[in-house]
Amino acid sequence: WDTSQTEARESDALGLKLELEAPLALAPDGKINVRLAVNDRRDLAFSGAEIVLEAFPNAYAGRVERITLRETGVGVYAGQLSHGVTGLWELRLVLKQDRLRFSQVLRRDVVKGDTA
Repeated sequence: WDTSQTEARESDALGLKLELEAPLALAPDGKINVRLAVNDRRDLAFSGAEIVLEAFPNAYAGRVERITLRETGVGVYAGQLSHGVTGLWELRLVLKQDRLRFSQVLRRDVVKGDTA
């Protein structure tokens, strides 16, 4: 518990913001695209990091999928979850760059995507 509280304080002190660029949507093939924008405390794009995502639907907490998000643009990181269901998901994100380590947990709904 102490370790997790220390990590949370250190992450808060860094002032990074990790936000989804678009709602999470379940594609017809069952995949979920994840696009994440990372900004620093001055709201400038944060580039050159490695971001590991562990994600799972709350209804099926044992179905954890771990992927590394790749930088696709300045401060924008993307990846694809291979199995998905609609409903509330937990996204555990760990950003690393050199000695810097930042962690954040997001909870977001996955909705049925456009079938057109």
